[in-house]
Amino acid sequence: MAVQQEGVEKHLSLGIEKANKEIERLKYDLIDILENKHEILLAKFNSELQNIREKYDDATKNVKAAGNELGTMFVEKVGKIKETCSTFFARAEFRIDECNRDTVAIGNLLRGF
Repeated sequence: MAVQQEGVEKHLSLGIEKANKEIERLKYDLIDILENKHEILLAKFNSELQNIREKYDDATKNVKAAGNELGTMFVEKVGKIKETCSTFFARAEFRIDECNRDTVAIGNLLRGF
């Protein structure tokens, strides 16, 4: 009976040893799987980050270009407004001078009466 018990204990201890080796192998397999998943996720993250950076750079360039274009348009509009105002005031000054001359001429005519 003792021999049979020793045989069973040996068999159980070999089974436990085999199970421990299998657990170790599975642990390393799991670590490899997790590392591969991590690398895949990291690569996808970096790819998406690069896409976002490119879109941000494009958007920034477009905003700067639009700002420059608006600045140019503003300068042109201000120039046109200044030109229009200058023309208006030059004409107004000319008409005022013309009215002043007419008023002086009328005053001179009335003095002669």
